Amino acid sequence: MSVGAAAQKTSGVSDPFQGVSSSERRSSSAFSPRRLHSAVVFTPSLRGALILLFGAILVIGPVQAHSDLYAAVVGYSLIALVLITLLFTFFSGWWLRRHSHFQMTYGTNASTAQSPHLTSSDEISIALHIKGGRILPFTSLEITPRVGGQRSTFPDNDNGDREFPLASWRLIGGFFGNESCSQHLFFPHRGEWAIRSLSMRFRDTLGLGTFRWSIDGERLPVIPLSPPIRSFPDLPIFTGETRSGVDQSDIQRQDGDAYDVKRYHPSDGMRRILWKVYARSGELLSRHPEPSMTPEGVVAIGVLAGKEDDFLCSLATAHLKRLTEEEYQFLVIADGAEDPISSPDAIARTEEEAERLFRTSVWKSESVTNSERISLIDALQRVFQDERGSELSRITLFISLNSISHPQFLESLGEFFEALRTRNIQPLWIIGDDRGDGTRRASQRVVQRLLFAPQPSSLTPLSLPKKEDTNREHALSTFLERCESNGALFQIVSLPSS
Repeated sequence: MSVGAAAQKTSGVSDPFQGVSSSERRSSSAFSPRRLHSAVVFTPSLRGALILLFGAILVIGPVQAHSDLYAAVVGYSLIALVLITLLFTFFSGWWLRRHSHFQMTYGTNASTAQSPHLTSSDEISIALHIKGGRILPFTSLEITPRVGGQRSTFPDNDNGDREFPLASWRLIGGFFGNESCSQHLFFPHRGEWAIRSLSMRFRDTLGLGTFRWSIDGERLPVIPLSPPIRSFPDLPIFTGETRSGVDQSDIQRQDGDAYDVKRYHPSDGMRRILWKVYARSGELLSRHPEPSMTPEGVVAIGVLAGKEDDFLCSLATAHLKRLTEEEYQFLVIADGAEDPISSPDAIARTEEEAERLFRTSVWKSESVTNSERISLIDALQRVFQDERGSELSRITLFISLNSISHPQFLESLGEFFEALRTRNIQPLWIIGDDRGDGTRRASQRVVQRLLFAPQPSSLTPLSLPKKEDTNREHALSTFLERCESNGALFQIVSLPSS
């Protein structure tokens, strides 16, 4: 992981987030390190040890052997300097640790804030406010924040101790009152990023001794970063069930216009003819029930996204937004989600829940097995049976070309295809291509068989770059052949480059 950061220090009581609204700024409660787990270590530096050793050699050697006055002055002075400095550093650091209070805030810069929530494409500002402590002259305090995923979101076989240091803040002694430090950085992907700890290094200006302690605890903030907000072409709406009335919806008109009169057709019957209109105009017209514009059926969605697939989550999020606007209900599962039996958050039902699912599942997404994916599918089936009284028969699955390109992942999908077939679930695969040429391709059956399909004219042939990685092309061809052989629908969406 690489986290780019630029650190800066602001003196006095200035606020690094001045001008940023409260919705774009988050903070942790003020905390005292005495109430948190804090490991204290005080060690003399190598420089201090060498100076102390040199002074002792002078005292033991030339001073006792030759009664050298100059050696005695230098030797005892060096020993006194080192010992006094070490004592001064120790007690100053202990006092600072006991009396300082810290508060961390985070948010976006006013110039880059586009929405009330944070995304992995935003430049995040992290600020540390120090109150009550005083760094004495000839000393300095170096603070290094360390970030990582929330420990509770790591796999069971992972202790979650992977932490990454950010840029350090260095505060020079001599200030009175409050101090604020901030830095700006970009995170590599979505997730619940926790400020795991603050590593403190207090030392004297001469570098003779170091007083170290660390602060970590529940009051350190967690930064929730959702997938970036991006615009994509509308995707087909593939409802997960077929019930009475669903197939009667008008697949050509979804704009809600009230067309209740049409030209007469023998299949309409005599009762629907408008005889008064026929008497005046001689034209046979019949009443036609207005197509139901009320969305019917629940859309089942699965997102097979890894850590590097933020763009795929953005594509899924854009689709969920459209479903919400058109008043569809949906159920969302994702790679890395918790066990649906023990965690109700494993299946998302709203946009907000889906965004949280994408954030919390990212840490386990790289170690998902087919059995875990199948258990999520089974959980969706139980929801349809218990809440809808119907069977899950169709599901929209999002997958990235990057994931398909891994031979082991592609090979493991064979078992997943078979599991869907045995459960009589027809998948629509939305394949996210991050090469970004702005075009897309779909299987012909998408237009023919989807309940609410886009117009065929909106589907254009996929134009692949001439210089494309051979392995990706081969993996994509293999996956599409597998879709065709299993009767699965697919659509390739090339994602915009910005």
